[in-house]
Amino acid sequence: PLAAALAGSAAPLASALLEGSAQFAEATEVFKLAGASAPLVSGVSADLLAGPAPARFASAEAFVEAVMPHAQQVGAELGVDPSLLVAQAALETGWGRSIIRNSDGSSSHNLFNIKAHRSWDGPVASVRTREYLGGTASMVRAEFRSYDSFQESFRDYVDFLRTNPRYRTALTRTQDPEAFARSLQAAGYATDPSYADKVMQIYGTVRRTSAAV
Repeated sequence: PLAAALAGSAAPLASALLEGSAQFAEATEVFKLAGASAPLVSGVSADLLAGPAPARFASAEAFVEAVMPHAQQVGAELGVDPSLLVAQAALETGWGRSIIRNSDGSSSHNLFNIKAHRSWDGPVASVRTREYLGGTASMVRAEFRSYDSFQESFRDYVDFLRTNPRYRTALTRTQDPEAFARSLQAAGYATDPSYADKVMQIYGTVRRTSAAV
């Protein structure tokens, strides 16, 4: 049942990811979901929370298994369905296969492609990224936040939303996954005009995949 569910959603999901994340152009290397077979995590695992993160994920399911415990923790805090947070991270990073790297080649662990604005005093990773200006995509170089772990990335995602007034409306719509995603886009989280649609498409895939296990 799991293989069938994944195969049925692979084509539209690949199409969405191939169009690219508004935050990170290199997230266009799409994982072929039809071949995934490993079990998904069903609860928070202490080993997953404490263990080191791989430099690159071999499958979509491996990515979900690694990040879902963190999504469950901050999802409970924000009141957001963890699957939506996983979907957003999957879009931003191409299911963990295109996570921004530091200059030394190590992972930035930046799952949500949060940029290093002036308020950020931590380490940064500089990469070329795709931005949409007036509906037209262009490549620019930008600096992104770098973390020591995925747990730090999720923690900073929560802090980033809570400390930016423009996301105030989104944080009042956390009980409705689509309303939350569209509010993030409306507030300027991403410049891709199809960002919320892509997040919701992947969200549906994450939920179907979890149900098939």
